[in-house]
Amino acid sequence: MNYRSLADLARTVRVNLHKIPRDIDLVVGVPRSGLLVANFIALALNVCLTDIDGLLENRRLNGGQRKRRRNISFPHDALHILVVDDSVMSGYAIERAKKLVADAGLPHRITYLAAYAAPQSTRMVDIFLEEVPIPRFFEWNVMNHPHLESCCMEIDGVLCSDLEDHGPEDAVAVKRAQPLFMTEYEIGHLVTGRPESLRRETEEWLKQHKVRYRHLHMLGEASPGTHQPAGSQTRFKATTYRDCTDAELFIEGCPDQAAEISNISGKPVLCLRTGELYRPGMSIARVQAQYHTLARRLYWRTRHALFGNAA
Repeated sequence: MNYRSLADLARTVRVNLHKIPRDIDLVVGVPRSGLLVANFIALALNVCLTDIDGLLENRRLNGGQRKRRRNISFPHDALHILVVDDSVMSGYAIERAKKLVADAGLPHRITYLAAYAAPQSTRMVDIFLEEVPIPRFFEWNVMNHPHLESCCMEIDGVLCSDLEDHGPEDAVAVKRAQPLFMTEYEIGHLVTGRPESLRRETEEWLKQHKVRYRHLHMLGEASPGTHQPAGSQTRFKATTYRDCTDAELFIEGCPDQAAEISNISGKPVLCLRTGELYRPGMSIARVQAQYHTLARRLYWRTRHALFGNAA
């Protein structure tokens, strides 16, 4: 499986800037995911940015007061336009963009770019930054992808906020859980550490929030007067993923559990909290180090954005 995170996307743009013509004076993103890449490129090249509708309707460009190599007020003032999408496989989105631009009869020089291209689709664009074969998942659209039907997914920390403790007394907490990463696609297997005693409340919550799924796997109850042994939830998720499904990806909320599930199952696990894909053999220490590095990086970037160099 080939996976790219948002950090990977930013790095892909940085190391491939040499492929982009330097006379570009407007970057146009194909909604929605193409706007991610378009933002990275426009910032790197210090040029104006808009979307397809903005280009066709010649909407005034708004980009703050930063001085650019060539300042333009409207898209049609541009000389060389770069139309950008995040990926090309079937080519539907980029071909639709090409048709819209062609039908508008724009006289500009226009170049088409995709950050990631499947091997059979590289000729659909003028420039691609990296070849990524299928199957593939991207962090920015993994929850809005038809491949969810071939995935396992935890509920807590993914679809909704974490419960503090799993137990029969959590029925009220289940009902009040706040949604997090929702999807309109059907999920193949929901695999949760919640006990069977919470099945009715869990099913009601899923129905209320219009979550579609094929199977709901829940942890068995502990013996009366005892508690589940440490790590039982993680092992349950991993063995269900490995032995009871043909899923090719598990989507988890906790980085430590993601690493353990991957090691036990021998299959990849995506942690939405960190945006990292964990594969068998990754140690907990390495996962924790990655998570803390990511947290520190986010802290300093946010601080710099708020306070600038004075921080």
